[in-house]
Amino acid sequence: LLRGPGGDDSSALASAVEHCHLGGVVEICRDHRSEWRDRGRYSPVGPNEEYDLRVMMSGTGDGSPYSHLHRSIDLRTGLAFNPFVLRWHADRGLIPEVFELGRQCPNDLTRYIRGDARLSDLSWVQDLRTGGHETATAKLLAVDVPLLGETDSPASLWERDQMRSLAKLSNKLARSRAGGDAARAAAADKRADLIEDDLTLISAQRMLQRGTETGTEVALGAESLLSLAREKIQSASSDDDGGDARERTKAYAVSGLAVSSVLLRGEEAGGDGASGRDAAASIWAECVLSDLDAWRSASSDSSDDPAGRLSEEELAG
Repeated sequence: LLRGPGGDDSSALASAVEHCHLGGVVEICRDHRSEWRDRGRYSPVGPNEEYDLRVMMSGTGDGSPYSHLHRSIDLRTGLAFNPFVLRWHADRGLIPEVFELGRQCPNDLTRYIRGDARLSDLSWVQDLRTGGHETATAKLLAVDVPLLGETDSPASLWERDQMRSLAKLSNKLARSRAGGDAARAAAADKRADLIEDDLTLISAQRMLQRGTETGTEVALGAESLLSLAREKIQSASSDDDGGDARERTKAYAVSGLAVSSVLLRGEEAGGDGASGRDAAASIWAECVLSDLDAWRSASSDSSDDPAGRLSEEELAG
C-alpha cells in the first residue's frame, strides 16, 4: 500500500477496502485523521470523509460501498470489521477513540467491552449512553482502581470523587425512571445512601488533609481516616496559637465524627467495620484530652454534677 503524490492514499485505501485488508484500512484512515488534527482547529482544510472510519463502521446496509467489509473476518484476530477497529485502537492505548468510534456501532461496542478486560472498568460509559443507569451506577460504585495507567495501585482521592459524583447523577436518573416499581426505587435509595457515605468520607479526607494536599492523595478508608483525625486533633492541641488551634480541632473533630456516622450506618445495615459508637467515643476522648485543663476546671465547679455548669465555650472546646 503505497502513498501517491501529495499524500494521496485514495488508491491504497480503495485497494485495502476492495480486498478487505482491515489493518490497512484502519492504518490509512488513522494516518489521515492524525494529519488533519495536526493542522489545528483553524485550518481551512476539513476532514476528508473518504478516510472517515465512522462512515465505514456505520455502512452496514446492502447499498453501502463498505457493506462487504462487515461480511469479512480478519484472519489473524478472527474479528469482524467493527470489533477489529475497536481492538486496533485499544491495543494502542487509544481508549477515548474506542468509545468515540463505538458510537457508530453501540451493540458491537457493548459486546467488545465485555470481552476486553482492559475496558471492563470503563463499561459504565456505554451503560450511560444506552440508558442503563442502574447498571452504570453499580459499576461506578465498584471502581476502586485508576481508570487509566497503573491499575494495580489504589484510586486517588480525585478519581474516587469523580466516580462517586457520576454515580450520584446516574442513580438520580435510575430513581426517576423507577416509576411505580417499588423494588427498583428501594434499590436506588439504598445505592443513594452508599454514595452519600462515600462522599462523606471524601469530604472528611479533604478537610483532614487541607493545607498539605498535593493532588495525588490516595483515597483512604474509614478506619484510616479515624486514625488521621485523632492524629490531627493531637497535633492541633500541641500548637501554641490559641483560638486558631481550637478552630482546627473543631474541624478535625467534626470530620472524625462524620466518619464515625458512616461506620454506624454501615453497622445498622449489617455491614462490617469498626464500631461507629466506639469510633465516635475515641474522637470525643481526643477532644477532651486536647483541652484537659478546661475540662478539669469545669469538673471542679460542681462536685454533684461535673458537667452541669459547663459553659458554652468550654463545651465547644
